[in-house]
Amino acid sequence: MIKKSKLHNGIFFSSCLCNMLLVGCYNCFQAFTTDATFITCISAWPDMRDRSTLAGATRVLVYFLWLLHVVRNMGVFLIFHTVLLLLTQQYRNLQGYFENLNKVFDERQLSQEEMEEKFELRFKKGIEQHALTLWCVEESQRVFLITFSSHVLLWCGLLISILPEVLNNDTHDLTMLVSNAPRVAAALVGLGYFMWPAGDITVEASNLPHAMYGSGWQNCHKRSPRIRKLAVLAMMQAQRP
Repeated sequence: MIKKSKLHNGIFFSSCLCNMLLVGCYNCFQAFTTDATFITCISAWPDMRDRSTLAGATRVLVYFLWLLHVVRNMGVFLIFHTVLLLLTQQYRNLQGYFENLNKVFDERQLSQEEMEEKFELRFKKGIEQHALTLWCVEESQRVFLITFSSHVLLWCGLLISILPEVLNNDTHDLTMLVSNAPRVAAALVGLGYFMWPAGDITVEASNLPHAMYGSGWQNCHKRSPRIRKLAVLAMMQAQRP
């Protein structure tokens, strides 16, 4: 999980940072070769045609402030993405925990009553961990609701803004498609970066009731009624959306 988190976050952060640096390098190259003004982010002042030293220094300062702002926002996105990966891994850990409860009945040195007692204690511990995971999910939804919603709306808005340009073009030539391909790809990748781990949480959470059902509760004889009720209640809780 740690390797996966480092890989995903590293690719996302490096791609965003490289994009910002390339924008600055391109505008710097244009300023030195074509005598254009260094403009990376349009501000109220200085004017785009102002070529004074103070205006140039201000544009450079605005660029670095813009860079710091983007890096800070990317840090928030990385924290959010890491939380999604952790919740996904927690559901996988719970699945493995309940599936391994079958091994309790392989301990032949214990009596049937001792195995059932051990199974019940471990099953209750798994339910407690599941309840704690549900609390973490609810808190994550509460904390990141605005961030996640605004991010999804941002990328969906970018995709929608490209549609009029494509639909109003009567030629639909290769040049038009190639010019819009980077923006479409960036919007899809940015949207998928958060939607994929959120979907993984849903998939792993839906598999948890199956793991509970296969935990080995059927091997309990003397405590069968109580264990059955406990397993049913746990699976009902796990199946809630």
